[in-house]
Amino acid sequence: MAQFFDAYGPAFLGLQLHKLLSEIDRSGTEALSKTSTRVPSRLSSSLIYLKHCGPCSITELAQSLSMSHQLIGQRLELLRKHKLIKERVDPNDGRKSLIQLSALGVKAANEIESVGKIAAKVYVQLFDEIGIDVFDGVVKLRRALNDRSLDLRIREAAKAKNKRAA
Repeated sequence: MAQFFDAYGPAFLGLQLHKLLSEIDRSGTEALSKTSTRVPSRLSSSLIYLKHCGPCSITELAQSLSMSHQLIGQRLELLRKHKLIKERVDPNDGRKSLIQLSALGVKAANEIESVGKIAAKVYVQLFDEIGIDVFDGVVKLRRALNDRSLDLRIREAAKAKNKRAA
């Protein structure tokens, strides 16, 4: 029963991607648990962005990672809990906080980048093994859907189907 939606094929691509993301997150967290900072993999992108582009506001971080303000807020809570970030008032706008890595956060980001270099090679090998460059395919798919949304494509296909039926 666990594979029930597999029979529906591409119509449930989102579910398949969700399952894949869960597996990547689980395996990535397991790999990162071997580092000294033991950072959950879902925090990796935030740490890497802050290392290379910080300090920044919550809004900038959310926009840069294409995540909701609420989700970034949750991630920042975890980063605070692990003592990986610190916050300070923006000198140009006293109403805004800027987030930056703590010394422990810089160490974690460096460890993540080190593991990431190995992971990138492993993914290339995995893509060769399955005969599909999933990364390239996902990037192209995302760009195509940004150009013409899935909703628009479905409406066009339904309209064409109705014309043929008439």
